[in-house]
Amino acid sequence: AGGAQVIDNLKKVEFTGGEVEVQAQLAHGWQVYGSLGLLDSDIKEFDPTLTVPAAKGNRTPKTQKSNFSLGSEYEFPSGSLTARRRADFNRMGKRYWHPDNLDVRNPVDLLDLRASIGDDRWTVTVWGRSVLDEFYWQDFNAVRFGPPGIDLGSPSQPDTYGIDFKYSF
Repeated sequence: AGGAQVIDNLKKVEFTGGEVEVQAQLAHGWQVYGSLGLLDSDIKEFDPTLTVPAAKGNRTPKTQKSNFSLGSEYEFPSGSLTARRRADFNRMGKRYWHPDNLDVRNPVDLLDLRASIGDDRWTVTVWGRSVLDEFYWQDFNAVRFGPPGIDLGSPSQPDTYGIDFKYSF
């Protein structure tokens, strides 16, 4: 009568992947950094008594094929103060939610920005997270894998903005 998430084990799965990270100082005060991660997951064998549909050759549930990030930070003097500008871009690749691979989250692009100014004792920072305001599901469970009668998911947070003030006593 109540809802329950269905969890079963896959009998044999193969993962192949890797990650590369780079960081460079391009000039005094200017850094760039990035990473690329790739993951290939393959269901090799499953128990035919599983309570959820699966197929040999499908991708494993809740895995993401790729992740790419690129960022830059620039620090420079502004009179007697220090200013910083930073941008961080992240592209999350396709994500397969279930072993039947019917429900897929398409790639998602995220961009965070921040600018600050201050000295040794105080800093004011203006920031924006997810400024592209792209909606996506952070987690998703289709009706055939969870509570009866409904799809259940956790949506992403919308774009958010703020101002931080830091003071060292």
